Amino acid sequence: MPVCRTTWLLHTIVSNGKPILLVGESGTAKSVTINNYLASLDGAVNLVLNMNFSSRTSSMDVQVQIGWPLLQLWCAFSLSLHCFCESVGNQVL
Repeated sequence: MPVCRTTWLLHTIVSNGKPILLVGESGTAKSVTINNYLASLDGAVNLVLNMNFSSRTSSMDVQVQIGWPLLQLWCAFSLSLHCFCESVGNQVL
């Protein structure tokens, strides 16, 4: 699948709030396409968290990888404001 078509498909699906999983043979630019798309997003609105998986990745590994950066972000944010506040309008992709 050409990269521009994959990028358009990725943008269309993510814009509609739906999850997407790209599957294909190695060397077909899946990771490059996703990384380029994520780099093009507004960093003030989106928090990008890249995760690598293998056959040994457990559900606990995923929870820790997602939870730890969010906890660090919350602590830094709440310390700067001296209170707990949600970062309204931000989303994790």
